[in-house]
Parts: sequence; structure tokens; C-alpha cells
Amino acid sequence: MSSKILLIVEFESSLLIYIIINVKGSAVETKEVIKALGVQIDKGLTWIPHIASLKKRIMSVIGGVRMIRNKLTKQQTTNVVTAQVFSILYYACVVWLTPTLNRKSF
Repeated sequence: MSSKILLIVEFESSLLIYIIINVKGSAVETKEVIKALGVQIDKGLTWIPHIASLKKRIMSVIGGVRMIRNKLTKQQTTNVVTAQVFSILYYACVVWLTPTLNRKSF
């Protein structure tokens, strides 16, 4: 059985901390990024890997629509893009968007 864990550690110095966790004699693998219910969470809680993944998926949808756009009306193209892109973009946005909006970086 494979287990993975994401350690979120806050420290003030630039010291590197290596932590090894063993469960019943087996080491638990640490990861820089984990995926839980479709949301990618990195150790710094920056959401950068999650947003990059969303961008890649959305660009794939747009590429697919470009291939068939000549066979669709403008309204049909808009409907397909809206449905596909918004479903990707808004999935689990309650988890990742709210903390981002609370930052004063805009």
C-alpha cells in the first residue's frame, strides 16, 4: 500500500527540514504537491500548480473547439466553450478561489 503526505511547515530561517514519517515500519512518501478531489495543493499553499493544471486543461478544450468550430455556429461555439471551460474553472473553486480573493495582491 502506498501512502503520501504533504507537509506544510512554517519556519523563519532558511534551514531545510527533513522529516521522515514511518507507519508500521514503512516510510510515508512526502510530496511537493498532492491532488485531493481534483484540487492540487502545494506545500506553500500558493495554488500555482492547481492554476497551471487548470490552464492546461482549458487550453486543451480551446484547441479541440478550434478543430470543430467551422462546423458550429457562433452561438454553439460559445455554448461549448462556456460549458467546458466554466466546468473546469469552477470545480472546487470554493476551496481555492476564496483564499486567493482574501489576499490583498490584486
